[in-house]
Amino acid sequence: MTVAAYINGLPVEAARTALARCCASHQWVQRMLAVRPYASDAQLYQAADRAWWALDRGDWLEAFAAHPRIGQRSTDAWSSGEQSGVTGAGADLQLALREENGADERRFGHVYLV
Repeated sequence: MTVAAYINGLPVEAARTALARCCASHQWVQRMLAVRPYASDAQLYQAADRAWWALDRGDWLEAFAAHPRIGQRSTDAWSSGEQSGVTGAGADLQLALREENGADERRFGHVYLV
């Protein structure tokens, strides 16, 4: 099943939840829901890109705030998969990641995402 077919086939609230896992900005999710159904994955990805760049800084910060920091453990399977390369790291690396995450947040004013 394609991503577009999956999102198109969900009831509104389930689609809202699925999209929010991808991007926690309420405005982004609303914009994505407003243009369903998607004819293809390419159309969905284009809509996602347009919706993202139409957001303001506050919306971006809302999305960033919901994302785990690099090396942070998560109970969400998707986030855990993203973090799988560093969650089993030793104590020294975990400490370094926490310190660097803090430095990046002070520098950028929000969680740093790679």
